[in-house]
Amino acid sequence: MGTAFRRFEESLRAECARAGRERSELTLVAVSKTVPLTAMLEAFALGQRHYGESRLQDALPKLTEMPKGTVWHFVGRLQSNKARAVAETFDIVHSLTNERQLEEIGKAGRCIDGLVQVNIAGESSKDGIPATMLDKVLGMVQQCPSVRCRGLTVIAPYSPDPEQVRWVFREAARMAADNGLPWLSMGMSGDWRVALQEGATHLRVGSALFGER
Repeated sequence: MGTAFRRFEESLRAECARAGRERSELTLVAVSKTVPLTAMLEAFALGQRHYGESRLQDALPKLTEMPKGTVWHFVGRLQSNKARAVAETFDIVHSLTNERQLEEIGKAGRCIDGLVQVNIAGESSKDGIPATMLDKVLGMVQQCPSVRCRGLTVIAPYSPDPEQVRWVFREAARMAADNGLPWLSMGMSGDWRVALQEGATHLRVGSALFGER
């Protein structure tokens, strides 16, 4: 894992240089679902601090074992009946979409960072609100005292050619800029370079760091 991590970090720094961006502008979220704790601890020893999990029940054992200083990102579908527990456990939620989630998060007794997930391409297989609902949902999140509204999350359609989904990332960047939102969570193992070029601030990378699972 150490070799893969170092190789990816070198690629990330090189891509930042090509795009005229600083490495410090990017938060690398290591998507660790199904990844064993040993691999996560190895990544932590190499300097990785941000980890993304998509299932609360799978993440709980890891949360108690990872060292202090780990930052936990919830990157999966946020079920309303689990939103309170997620907010009690995670630092950042990338998948806000509705008022019921916010009501449950408010019961957690703490304030978390949140991003609204937008389904720009309109894929039925992906979560997220349609772009036409953004103003409404952003307004709800911004008024929720338990959430610091940081930005948007976007997952592009799969394509063997990432250039084919550049428009999704570009549209996400426009939406974020129009609404004064500083964070853009977009880009995964197959398309992170294009996402970075279009303004991503948070990359959610799993297989490129930990290998295929």
